[in-house]
Formats: sequence, C-alpha cells, structure tokens
Amino acid sequence: MTIQIPTAAPLAAYDRWWPSATTGPLVLHARKVVEATEPSLRGHFPRFPIYPGVFVLETLSQLIRAGLPGGTARVCRVSSLRLIAPLLVGDELSIEATARPQEGSTWEVSATGTRRDGSVCATMRVTCTTAGGSAPAGDGVLEHSQIRALLPQRFPMLLVDRVLELRAGESITTTKAITANEPCYADLPDDAAPSCFAYPVSLLVESLGQSAALLWQHSESSAEKRGPRRHLLFLTARGYEVSGEAYPGDVVRHVVRLDQVVADTGFCHGESWVGDRRIARVETLMAAQRPDEQLR
Repeated sequence: MTIQIPTAAPLAAYDRWWPSATTGPLVLHARKVVEATEPSLRGHFPRFPIYPGVFVLETLSQLIRAGLPGGTARVCRVSSLRLIAPLLVGDELSIEATARPQEGSTWEVSATGTRRDGSVCATMRVTCTTAGGSAPAGDGVLEHSQIRALLPQRFPMLLVDRVLELRAGESITTTKAITANEPCYADLPDDAAPSCFAYPVSLLVESLGQSAALLWQHSESSAEKRGPRRHLLFLTARGYEVSGEAYPGDVVRHVVRLDQVVADTGFCHGESWVGDRRIARVETLMAAQRPDEQLR
C-alpha cells in the first residue's frame, strides 16, 4: 500500500506500507528509499548528506497513522528512540512495528529499523492514541485550517498564520511567524551578514495583502459576490513606508482596516508590527474580485 494519510509532515516518510497477514499482535511494515533528491539532505548535511535520524521516527509515526484502525492515530509518547547507524543516499529503510492495544484508545508500539544490508539502524518504543484530537484552544478568531479554506494561496505563498481579531467589514489583526526555514533564506551563504536576513519587503506586502483579503471576504459587500469562480487580486499599493525590519524568530502582526468596497473593488489601509515596533504602514491597498473567465 502507498496511500499517505493527510497530516502535517516534513516529508512522505514511506514509499509503501503493508500489514503482516498473521494472527496475534498487529504487525506493520514500511519501506523508504533514501533518494539523492530528498530535500532534507540539502541541509543535513550539505558536505556529507545523512538522512535525518528523526525521520525514522516520522516513518513510524506515519505508518502507525496509516495502519491502525480509524486512520487518526498519533504518537503521544516516545519511550525510547535509539539511532544506531546512519542512513545514506541509496540506503533503503525498512521498518517492522508491532502494535498492541491497551486500555481505552491507546496502543503500545515497538519497532525496529534496518538498512538494505540488514543491519539495524534504529529501535523505537512509542505510545499512540486513536482518540480524535482538535485544534488547540486559543484566542484566535480564525485558525490556520480556516484561513486555508478562505485563501487560494498555498505553500510557499500562504503568508498568514492566524487571525487574532476580526470585525467584519471593519478591521482585522493577523500574525505571520518568520522562521529561518523560510524559502527566501535557502540560498544565503553561511557567511552572510546579519542584515541579509531581513524578511523581504515584497513578502511583507503580500502577507498584509492576504490579511486584507480575509477582511474583505468577511465584509457585507463582498459576501454576496463570493463564489468558487472568483479570485481576489491585489492591484495597487500606495504610500507603503518601511520603518523597520523583521528577522527569523519574529512574529509580524498586521492590522488592516477596510475603508470602502465599491462594486468589485476594495480599499484598505494598514500597519505591520513586530512587538511594539511598527515596521511598515500603507496608506492604500486596492484589490478586486475577478471571475476566472475574465482572467483567462
């Protein structure tokens, strides 16, 4: 079987998986070939690529999710993770996991990972649960799953993480967390000056614009026109002033206010902050809804 269960994951951690056709404890198997094109090898490590050991645990985690009943199992405790031998380009990781049900919705799983030559590369013992989980409770008006349902952008151009406050037709406050793993930093050399890590202004504008799009989609004027065959396009920015910079580790907070919506066109203004430091402001952002047919 090669079906991947949808879940947040750093990679597709197995090429195929299957259960043993035996009675007794549930035994699951998975295999993964370490390809030279594996994105993680670019950064782990560039001079001597080694498959990240934690991805052996990720293979087990995804195998558990695929193989246990319900397809919702998640690891809740790692009792033991022992990495014995490295996996290099061309190696094939094989996982054999034995899962035993416990009280309630928990399972105890022990697993062994071997390389193509038969040598053991990892041993693991974990506890997992098949109980359905929910998003962590917080003060956010919209969590990221809801933002994805409203905005058409996807990785690496979905640049709003959470909505902190939303007043339909009036204002919105959103956040964008900046990390060192942003694609814009991928090609910076190791000796790059600290100033080189300033988050690009173009992406700050895009993140602010997406925040404005979320606000407009909740305005009374645009609600009637919303539909699957319409796209909200960024058209104009006027008076965009940069007064500071954001760096990896910062959380940018956008505050956008809706000025007016005229027909298919919306007008906003806003500010971007890092903590109590304003790093940018814009006098006018203009966007318009356009049917797919018109774009073509």
